[in-house]
Amino acid sequence: MAMMFPSFGEKKQKMQVYTIEECQNCHDKVKRPFQQGDYVYKEAGECQKCHGKKMITMVFGEEPQGKQQQAKSEQKAPPQSKQ
Repeated sequence: MAMMFPSFGEKKQKMQVYTIEECQNCHDKVKRPFQQGDYVYKEAGECQKCHGKKMITMVFGEEPQGKQQQAKSEQKAPPQSKQ
């Protein structure tokens, strides 16, 4: 699928950045907002369930909710034919 680039006066919304912390013992995963200083393989404290060590396993960005829904509706809409 071709990716659309914003026009010159159009502002692009910022991505929301999240961190995934995973317990090395029970493999429980927790998604939380990114904090300054987060990086993959950083120790992230103690697991609430089993008291094992948690480690950051992923840092990623997502488009804000409103923009995601708009993009999905544009993908589903059939192309308009010119008559």
